[in-house]
Amino acid sequence: MDKLPMSVLVDRTGVAPRTVREYIRLGLLPRPEGVGPAALYSREHLQRLWAIQQMQGEGMLLVDIQARMETMTARELSRVKPPEEPAPPPPVVPAEPPVERAEPVALSVPEADALPGGSRWLLASLLPGMVLMVRDDAPAIVRRAAAEIIERYSVAER
Repeated sequence: MDKLPMSVLVDRTGVAPRTVREYIRLGLLPRPEGVGPAALYSREHLQRLWAIQQMQGEGMLLVDIQARMETMTARELSRVKPPEEPAPPPPVVPAEPPVERAEPVALSVPEADALPGGSRWLLASLLPGMVLMVRDDAPAIVRRAAAEIIERYSVAER
């Protein structure tokens, strides 16, 4: 196998470049050939990263992984296979049901159910579960705004 640049190593393992550099610093991986963007990695780097991922998946801590890596033979390391790729996530299905059509209606709330002050309120159903409340003695501008909201946002058949 040819030498690999960091980008290929990252693509094949899913390990971030920063993590690869940290593993080198900790002694989990050998130094690459070259430095900086020109650094090249070997098959051993790939297999060691796969082994680290496997051991982490088993719940091992880095200190324990480091101790295990020091005792692994080249033959044991060559048997390490890449982790299985996770299955793709299921397609996203909208969680909300389609919006039901609702006819806006004006209702008068009985005095007993009126809000503080004894005012009467007009209720306009915009959507299922959504009601616009307008006090029946509200100024004309408020009633006009309410009419525009009902006209614009209601999903009722016109």
